[in-house]
Amino acid sequence: SYTRFYSRHTVIAGIDMSQVSSQRTRLGAAERFEEMNQSSSNYGFFVQDEWKPVGKLVVKPGLRLTAYHSLIDGTKDPVTFLPEPRIMLTNATGPVVIKAAAGRYFQFIHRIRTQSLFLNSPDFWSVSGDGFLPALRSDQVMAGVTYTLRGWTLDIEGYRKWSSGVTENLAAYYMYGELSATGRDSILTGTGKSVGADVLLKKEFNGSQLWLSYSWNSTMNALSGLQYEIPANFIQPHEFKAYYERKWRRWECSAAFVFGSGRYYTPLVGSQEVAGQITPLYGNLNSSRLPDYHRVDISGSWLFQSGDNEGKLTLSFYNVYNKKNIRDIQYIKLSDAETVRFVERRIEMLGILPAINFQYTF
Repeated sequence: SYTRFYSRHTVIAGIDMSQVSSQRTRLGAAERFEEMNQSSSNYGFFVQDEWKPVGKLVVKPGLRLTAYHSLIDGTKDPVTFLPEPRIMLTNATGPVVIKAAAGRYFQFIHRIRTQSLFLNSPDFWSVSGDGFLPALRSDQVMAGVTYTLRGWTLDIEGYRKWSSGVTENLAAYYMYGELSATGRDSILTGTGKSVGADVLLKKEFNGSQLWLSYSWNSTMNALSGLQYEIPANFIQPHEFKAYYERKWRRWECSAAFVFGSGRYYTPLVGSQEVAGQITPLYGNLNSSRLPDYHRVDISGSWLFQSGDNEGKLTLSFYNVYNKKNIRDIQYIKLSDAETVRFVERRIEMLGILPAINFQYTF
């Protein structure tokens, strides 16, 4: 990167590049999109100006130009040039800082969620290209304020985002429309809208730190082939975190509490007979939510010194009260000579987990 200073301007320019590759093994003769060999290259040129026109007002306009191309299972796409303009403003007046920003951002790799009746199949990542998965584009705006007084800091931000190129894998829900159980037809693309807010309150005093944060988010996606909007995967509408840390002489201790409302999933509502076979029957996509998530973590450390060497012994407990949080819900097919039925299986996260860590530097 290159930086040039002027009287009221600081200009930064530079280039960067990144490359992503993945190799997956095909199973038999069946062609499955997620098992393709993939690679992509991303070259970017960026320039940003930090302008201080008056007082403590700071304006940061910028532009990034990205050149992207992919190689998916032997098919090489032509290079695509994508501009990403952005701007950020901050203004400080005493203990108050007002900020605002807007910009366009591209992401060239997608996290594709999988769901199987019979396998605990993991999510996978897939690059954009091959005329199929578009780049994920996000146009974002945000505004916020930070207020500091007597060691307390309150930060509030609100944002809105418009996305295109969002994806959803419906391989397990093939009864919707003309979707097939495997292959590209099961992956839909579309647009999304998000709105949210973040609040952070923190305080530092007498060797202690206290952090309280709350986040709210609502994201709805409109996918081609579906007649209704669905909540996005991986979204927790509400999340609250509290963290406290205390240092005293050779001792350190901390405690953290985490709460998150359950993310969305697609419920199983029964079964049906199709072409002489019993198949599962689902409700609307992402129309139910997992149970709320919460846990408490604590840790304590003793610091000691031996000559010029230092050591640290830490005892910690993850999920102190052993909350059985649910990571995901999967479905299992049970059958015998006369009946076929589908049942729900809840995948639990880690319970209480103690740990001891010893560090010694010399």
